[in-house]
Amino acid sequence: LMLLFVAEPAVSRFACALLGGSALLVMKTIRQRLHRYGEDIQHYRGKMLQAVHESLISVKVIKVLGREEYFINSFANQVNGYVEANRFRQIATEMPRLILALVAHCGILGVAAVLTAQGKPPVSITVTLSLLSVALVRTIPSVNRITAALATLRYGDFALRTISKDLSELEVGD
Repeated sequence: LMLLFVAEPAVSRFACALLGGSALLVMKTIRQRLHRYGEDIQHYRGKMLQAVHESLISVKVIKVLGREEYFINSFANQVNGYVEANRFRQIATEMPRLILALVAHCGILGVAAVLTAQGKPPVSITVTLSLLSVALVRTIPSVNRITAALATLRYGDFALRTISKDLSELEVGD
């Protein structure tokens, strides 16, 4: 990346702005949904545990009254909600990788078009595109890890706030 900055500073700045801007845009776009699905997963996880707890505590009564179907359906509904929220988390952590790869390819094509339009010699264009490609190959995985980590943090934000609130209430009670 540093070699590209020395050889073609404008291309380097363009590449950094393109990758950084794309990652920022993706994270801004899914930020609220990540938080909401984080809330949902906490809700459904709690309801799943509640359904299991209630059914295990009163298993004899449930069997005698023939209410097994109600508890099975109750648990299944919570599992479906949990799976839906978890599915979005998986999509949200994988999506930036695909978008960044697409943006990088379009960026390389754009740089090639601009350099060609400027009348640069083919050898110079080839060297610049090679340097840009190597820089992108080295940079994209790091940007992907950062965006995946931010998505995971945002997704778990609700659970962390809930635990923090509970702990602070415990401290006030002492």
